[in-house]
Amino acid sequence: MRAPAFLTTWLLTFAVAASAAAMGGALLLDRDLRRERAGAAARAEMDAFIDGKLVRQVEGTDAPAVMKGLVGQAGSHGASDMTAEVARFRAESSQAARGDRVFLYRRGALVSGSQTVWPAEPRAFGQGLARLRLVDGGEAIAAQHRFANGDTLLIGRRVEQVDPLSGRVLRIGGLTLLGLIAAGGAIGWLFSIGYSRRLRAITEACEQVEAGRMSARAPDAERSDEFGLLARNVNRMLDRVARYVEGMRDVSDEIAHDLRTPLNRVQTRLLAVGETLGPARNPDLDLATQDLRDLGRVIDDFLWLREIESGQGGETSFFDLKALAEQVAEDHALLAHDAKSVTLTVEGEATEVMGVKSLLIRALDNIVGNAVKFTPAQGTITVRALRAGDTVELVVEDTGPGLPDDLLSRAIQPGVRGPHAGAGHGLGLAIAACVARRHGGDVTLENRAEGGLRVRLRLPAPRP
Repeated sequence: MRAPAFLTTWLLTFAVAASAAAMGGALLLDRDLRRERAGAAARAEMDAFIDGKLVRQVEGTDAPAVMKGLVGQAGSHGASDMTAEVARFRAESSQAARGDRVFLYRRGALVSGSQTVWPAEPRAFGQGLARLRLVDGGEAIAAQHRFANGDTLLIGRRVEQVDPLSGRVLRIGGLTLLGLIAAGGAIGWLFSIGYSRRLRAITEACEQVEAGRMSARAPDAERSDEFGLLARNVNRMLDRVARYVEGMRDVSDEIAHDLRTPLNRVQTRLLAVGETLGPARNPDLDLATQDLRDLGRVIDDFLWLREIESGQGGETSFFDLKALAEQVAEDHALLAHDAKSVTLTVEGEATEVMGVKSLLIRALDNIVGNAVKFTPAQGTITVRALRAGDTVELVVEDTGPGLPDDLLSRAIQPGVRGPHAGAGHGLGLAIAACVARRHGGDVTLENRAEGGLRVRLRLPAPRP
């Protein structure tokens, strides 16, 4: 089943959006990981630095002299052991300006370190950390320490630029894309299941009407989506078809009833004329009488078929299906053997079924009669009664010519005849199928691989 255009468009759009989202998410995640790594390094350096002598000196009495050294001004740095500390800070600040480290010290308006401008409005980034925008456009994550005298120290690390083609970005993006594709595929699969289920339900309703169940309708017609609209339109069409068919059936019933009386009257008069003329009567008179008799049988079969469809036909009871098959086979066996040397046998085991026995006798009689009619001389006909799961079956197999494949599903419709039908009106299998439907079963036809036709009459097995 091909997906509709809107579903294909949705899947393509989802794939493009998923790819973009996966790459964007990978870039953002990689950037955040780089920021976290820079922040961890900055916090570790600050913790190590504030434990040193320089910080204690800045907070002591020699703070002005130390500050001059930190900001690069000449002058005494106080205690002689602080000269090395100040020199180390200035050297690290100079290296940081060329690398990924950031050292900044501010006292009032004086700024010393890796740049001469204090960052504007640092943004908080976790506990004790700030996100800085440097003068060269780069980004840094820094730890900040404020001294008791109001001075501020920043020690941080630059955040590495995100490379869209780096291995980590590609791995994260690939895994994210696979996850999104899997999620989208699952959503599309679930959507297609619902779409297929509802469309299949509408198709099955149409097939049931085609098979003769004119009351079948598409479900979910009350829903407000596209499938609900389709179901409503299909049901309106089926309602019109049912009205047309019912009207034709009513007209056919009236015609059949109206024809039965005059046909019987004409047939009676022809028989009376034939008896009056005796041996001198024209042979065509006998042919006309036979034609009227055949036409009368067709009308009777047609009216009987309508009675079955309307639910009439007798009371239900339990009986043995194999015994019924033996009874019908006995009625045909002698004629089949004498006329064409056809062997008719019954197989299987006792199988109980519940139904209208007279109707099932008529149905099986029609099926076996067709088999006798089309089985050539020296052929065989086998009738089997068996139980298969929740159903019981009567299977009739013959060694006749079979049917063309395009007729196998239509041969049970009234008026449909096979290429070898000869005399007949196409009601025998239609009556059998109608009887099966009356009992909640069906009739199917299939050609046997070794030649001949197999007719299967299925009925629901009685519950224990």
